[in-house]
Amino acid sequence: MSKEGQLARYTLPDVVDPSDSVCYMVPVPNDKFHIAAFKGQVKALASAYAWGDDTAHTALDVAAVWRIIFDNLEPCEMVSIRLKPTDFCMVQLSTDGGTTWSDVADLSSCAHAAAVSEIQDALDRGDLSGGGQQPGQGSGAPGQCYDYDITINGNDRWLAPVAIEAGDIVDVTVRNGAWWHGDVTHLNWNCPDGTYFGLGNCFGSGYTDSADPLPSELKMRLIGYIPGASTPYFDMYNTSRTIDPGVTLSDFYLQPNDDNLADNQGSVSLHVQICKSLWTHTFTGSDLNTGFSIFNDGTYGPRGSWDGTKFVSVADPVEAGKDWLYIVRNFPAARYLYYEVVGSLTATGAVAIIRIYSGANLTGSIVASSGFESQVLSSDQTNPGSILIGDVRAAAMTITSVIFRGTGVDPF
Repeated sequence: MSKEGQLARYTLPDVVDPSDSVCYMVPVPNDKFHIAAFKGQVKALASAYAWGDDTAHTALDVAAVWRIIFDNLEPCEMVSIRLKPTDFCMVQLSTDGGTTWSDVADLSSCAHAAAVSEIQDALDRGDLSGGGQQPGQGSGAPGQCYDYDITINGNDRWLAPVAIEAGDIVDVTVRNGAWWHGDVTHLNWNCPDGTYFGLGNCFGSGYTDSADPLPSELKMRLIGYIPGASTPYFDMYNTSRTIDPGVTLSDFYLQPNDDNLADNQGSVSLHVQICKSLWTHTFTGSDLNTGFSIFNDGTYGPRGSWDGTKFVSVADPVEAGKDWLYIVRNFPAARYLYYEVVGSLTATGAVAIIRIYSGANLTGSIVASSGFESQVLSSDQTNPGSILIGDVRAAAMTITSVIFRGTGVDPF
């Protein structure tokens, strides 16, 4: 029998009735004959004759699947969705191609919850503050600056998210706002510089109060506070401050200059930048030997020796029974805050002096480890811009490590 003229049949599917479906949106021309033709094509798939043959008669099962689909065919509405132009929290729907729109979903509660979540995250990071304290972010990274746009309430302090230490730079720029110190005998509000505030402007001279944390400054002027520092309170109105030498990792606060914050009102907005400029460089082992050299003034010869791991004192040719050890290093232009020397003394009561010949490149104070005495010899500048470590009073002495910490560019 000839097969000429027979209809081609669809290949039988691998899975007769899959557990999931794929949805296609098919625009059918709105005419009864178009619609009838479309339905007829779908109904053809519900016939076993449309499918390939096999001994298991799988075509019957496949056709049954399409019969169900055909039986459930229904027209659908063509819809468009948008956010309402005058209210981005309102979802609108159109079924006539955009001629008319209907409100179908109000997302304002979801948007509010999302905004609250974002604000809380910003508070936790320290990027934003409503005043008061927030979680910290450690001591920060050397050479990095951290910026915060904050609002300080008159009845609270702001705690910086990063700890500060000697050499860090804090810069404050006040933007706007005013506050009141809660004293009914002085009804004037104050600008953050301490002058009076009224009619949207700062005026007058303000006044000082001996009971305030910083009595030399005007009442309600913006001030900084570092607990335990030798100068715990200081002016921070529109200024930049380098944290004093000797301040180890500490909290940093901003607040109004008032002895009782609890009854204050108002708030001030400002920008705070904290730059971590303190660097540390340690010389030990071969680095110590390469970085430093044994001092030799040409009269008495080398004042020490290197034993392969540390500098060791030698006999003092001037004072019998005593050793001396001097190591020296010259410095390029930079500003150093302080120096630490780690070593050992073997003689009871022996004292080693760290002598800083403080030229223009060396400023600040010295911090020495236990067993060492510190001196800054600003008047003895035989070699300005160098550091000389050692002394002739020790009966025996070694230097195993020298640690420098400072601001500016690390010269090492």
